Amino acid sequence: MSASRGARSFFYLVKTNRPTPDEFLSYHARGLTPPRPSPRQLDLHKGVSMFETKEQARRLALELKTRYDYIAEVAVPEGVRAERQGRRAGHHNVYASPDDLARWVVSVVRAR
Repeated sequence: MSASRGARSFFYLVKTNRPTPDEFLSYHARGLTPPRPSPRQLDLHKGVSMFETKEQARRLALELKTRYDYIAEVAVPEGVRAERQGRRAGHHNVYASPDDLARWVVSVVRAR
């Protein structure tokens, strides 16, 4: 299945083939604080790390070995904040609730 009209696809590493909202918690929602808690770092911790392509997400899954077995395609609606961030190609932070992110999953494939 592809992204809905007016939505942009992002790819997110998950542990199960039926991801629940708990898999979409940001570092902030998990109660984690950045090592240097500047206003910018605190804001970044509120986003969920996703990638522009399935291949970019797959590369990270392979680096992380067995932590994540699946890649979820998430159709993020227009108007939802998504910012290019970090050094990795295609990496974005997406700012939405875990419930919304889980609801926007359109497909899940094996990472390897």
